[in-house]
Amino acid sequence: SLLEKIKSSGATRIFYFAGGGPYGNYETKAWKDHQWAFKLNFLFPAFLLHQLLASKDIQQMPYRLEFREDGSFNRNFGDGFFDEASSSTLELLKLKRQKKA
Repeated sequence: SLLEKIKSSGATRIFYFAGGGPYGNYETKAWKDHQWAFKLNFLFPAFLLHQLLASKDIQQMPYRLEFREDGSFNRNFGDGFFDEASSSTLELLKLKRQKKA
């Protein structure tokens, strides 16, 4: 099961990013599609977190991440987490400089 794989992987952190629902205007999509998105984006992660906390294998340390005006997060994720957004920003700046030259 996914729960056993997480336990055996030795993960020290689990990051959860809530997704959206079906693409397009809300009212034009079938209700079953919205129910599927709810199960996928909330019920399954809530179930998984409950199971991990109940097994005493992890400690809960949730916190809210917010975006700054420049698009970066208001907190970092800690040691060992690679911030791909910063790397992409640097690459874009390099490309802009090359185009100007």
